[in-house]
Amino acid sequence: MAYRLCIPVMLSQNDSIQREGLLKQLKDAKADTVFLVFDRFLTDKEALKQGVEKFKQNKAFFEENGFRTSAWLVPTIGYGGIASHDGDAPNRYTHIVADNGHVCPGAYCPLDEAFVKDFLRTICALAETGVEEIMLEDDYTLGGGKFPIKFSGCLCNLHRKRLAERTGENLDLPDIRQRLR
Repeated sequence: MAYRLCIPVMLSQNDSIQREGLLKQLKDAKADTVFLVFDRFLTDKEALKQGVEKFKQNKAFFEENGFRTSAWLVPTIGYGGIASHDGDAPNRYTHIVADNGHVCPGAYCPLDEAFVKDFLRTICALAETGVEEIMLEDDYTLGGGKFPIKFSGCLCNLHRKRLAERTGENLDLPDIRQRLR
């Protein structure tokens, strides 16, 4: 069985300086693949365009130096904190809600059609760079990543409505919490 050594790389604004140092480290490590971190851009189309250009430049650099280059999309649903490129996303989308009613900031419900549409715009723009692999950040859970939802996943209004449609019962959070536990 063949294995690949894949190393994630997050570059700051000083890409050209960092790339040279990283290049030596990646070669010393005998890496096969570089997973370039690509930020989630939900509401700022200009920032997305700039992110794509930066990604394409970095992708070309590492490929010219012999590495397979993939993308690591960060975050997906969200961590439980506002991501650096979220812009006014916290005011546009439905946040994940725990069974105790706590809202997970910066983590958006995958039933929110506006969030899905904007997230797909990011994925499509990334795919158009020609990258062959896109890894979704490991926070892709209904638990909101670092947010401590232990049992429920998302119980926002959209999920409770879907639950009511499927079960024929219109339960509030305390009722759902009781049944889960």
